[in-house]
Amino acid sequence: MTDTHDNTAQVAEGIRRLGFVRWHERTLIVAHLHLVTCLLGLLLIPIGMEAFSDPTTAWEWIQRYGLMIGGAFLGFFGLNRYVINIVRAWQRSERARCPQCNAYGKFDVQTYGVDSAVEGAGSGARDSGGGWIRVQCRKCGEQWNI
Repeated sequence: MTDTHDNTAQVAEGIRRLGFVRWHERTLIVAHLHLVTCLLGLLLIPIGMEAFSDPTTAWEWIQRYGLMIGGAFLGFFGLNRYVINIVRAWQRSERARCPQCNAYGKFDVQTYGVDSAVEGAGSGARDSGGGWIRVQCRKCGEQWNI
């Protein structure tokens, strides 16, 4: 029931607990921390090549390639999580404006799900492959899906 790119339950509970604007800020901060992790991981690759430039023992070979492979995995992990969090924040922020009164991020989470059979969970709320979150504007009472 969960999607790798948009865990709807996690997003809905985060928005319910923090409010949309604070959830969005935290998601962007976490995304950029993953980007820093990616860059640091990629930095380990040339460090491994330089630090053990002429390995003579098996232990030096293991250290060299272990550091380089570890850096590559860390870089891949950081980039993957960065993209997931940036896309999650971007897609939800695209729909965070009330269609009636134009208030941005001023809503309460009503319910959420992942199936399109629920009333009001039209294709616009599911074009990312994630689920839908039904929200209600605090100003005018309008309901829509993000």
